[in-house]
Amino acid sequence: MSHQCLGCHKDFIPRPNVADQQYCSGEACQRKRRADWQRRKLAQDADYREHQKKAKINWRDRHRDYMRDYRRNHPEYRDRERLQRRERRKQAPKTGVTPSTQCAVKMDVCTSEKASAPIESGYFRVCRVLDGHAVKMDECRYGSLVQMVVVQENRTVPTVHGAAP
Repeated sequence: MSHQCLGCHKDFIPRPNVADQQYCSGEACQRKRRADWQRRKLAQDADYREHQKKAKINWRDRHRDYMRDYRRNHPEYRDRERLQRRERRKQAPKTGVTPSTQCAVKMDVCTSEKASAPIESGYFRVCRVLDGHAVKMDECRYGSLVQMVVVQENRTVPTVHGAAP
């Protein structure tokens, strides 16, 4: 009996020793299977999520110049990123932000929606944004390193009638 692969949507005959096989043995489908597994694991398992977070931090510490070197050695990537940044800035007036005051920020760092997790205490680098240019970690080496400590979570701020919160 054949099944339809969740990766490529083609029919395949599952291996008899793999119960409930949902992906064929194609390389791209196996990559998708592993990515789907990791996405579910990150969403459901707090220990796994914490381990992955620490592993990512450790890798970044060991490879501080990775992105700088990658951009230097791959000019097509660098040029494409610059072009995309320009396009985002052109679209900024639609949101009421002028290009001179716009700041491009990575989506996973700053959103207008409520944060999915509370802010944790830790060390942060404070950088100035000049001329509306995007700030990336490797461009902010000389910023001030500060320690921020969460004093009280879920603190409500009293509002004054007629005043902005």
